Amino acid sequence: MALSGGDVLVIGCQSADDLPRLLALLARAGLPAARTGNRLSVDLAGVTDINKTVAEMSRIASAGNLTLIELTVTKSSLEDRYLRLIEGDSPS
Repeated sequence: MALSGGDVLVIGCQSADDLPRLLALLARAGLPAARTGNRLSVDLAGVTDINKTVAEMSRIASAGNLTLIELTVTKSSLEDRYLRLIEGDSPS
């Protein structure tokens, strides 16, 4: 499934204390994420296969002995996409 710019994958660990380790594991795998509270957010701009990306993140977490409790795709709104368009950002 192809996604448009602005869509985000939200990831939660069983323990918020594990987020820095998951953040580092994802970065090493070329999947940059940002921490927002007790969750990580991964920008899905340019992702062409969400299932493959989610599976890869799950494998990375599992290999690091981390338990994920959330993997949620948050879609950008039409208004968000319009604002990016008029501000000159390309919505992938």
